[in-house]
Amino acid sequence: MIGQGGPSGMSDMGRMIRNMGQVMPRGGPPSATAPERIDRYERMLNTRLDEVWTMKTAFDPLYAALGNEQKKTADQLLSGPMRLM
Repeated sequence: MIGQGGPSGMSDMGRMIRNMGQVMPRGGPPSATAPERIDRYERMLNTRLDEVWTMKTAFDPLYAALGNEQKKTADQLLSGPMRLM
């Protein structure tokens, strides 16, 4: 069995992967002060960290259920242009 996350866990992970390209929003309000920009950056980092934890929770059991060749493929896919980090 590949994991207990089921389809909703996989769709959540897919959504997070699509959103990972949006690391930090550019610009923002022109009148934002330095502390406001730092606060916005902190919120973005906390959101991203929550997404990584959620993805890790879904991915770890899936990866553990893969065969050796499948793990090699997953490792290659996540180290190329589509890598997570």
